[in-house]
Amino acid sequence: MDEPKGVRGGYRKAPLNIMNTSVKVYVPVDVRFDETGRMLPRTITWEDGTKYEIDKVTDIRPAPAQKAGGQGDRYTVWISGQQSYLFFERAATVTGCNLGRWFVERRIDPVAIEMAKAAMSIGDALARANPKVGVIQTMDCPSCGAKQTFRYTRSASNGHIHAKCTSCGAGFSQ
Repeated sequence: MDEPKGVRGGYRKAPLNIMNTSVKVYVPVDVRFDETGRMLPRTITWEDGTKYEIDKVTDIRPAPAQKAGGQGDRYTVWISGQQSYLFFERAATVTGCNLGRWFVERRIDPVAIEMAKAAMSIGDALARANPKVGVIQTMDCPSCGAKQTFRYTRSASNGHIHAKCTSCGAGFSQ
């Protein structure tokens, strides 16, 4: 896979957890309760407002969200002929009408993960270089490895670091 050109990102003091390839996304869910009091999801509303009707629920069990982390009741649901998991995370303390909330595991694009890794690598290298205010300096590019092609400086107005490789085009803006 070719490296993305113009990788941009900010330096993070706390490490970004990019080992997981899924994230927890909380979603509105319409439910009904059957005569035994069992809660059954009927529709899921995704982040963009699209509603998905749940064709059937084939399993309900306590289970961890293996990909995104978290614990809850895992509902095996079928939507348009495709199996998926929907999790209900119970509230720590049930007060009033707040029983908990629903979430799904969303996959993260592998290209976005690689771009985040590259941005972190560049940010770490620049932090070690300690750029001087208003002075353009060069170093070996942390992205492509080209010698002395990575030009960087620290802004006098806000102290942010700006950099770009003249060879591969990888960039950094804090």
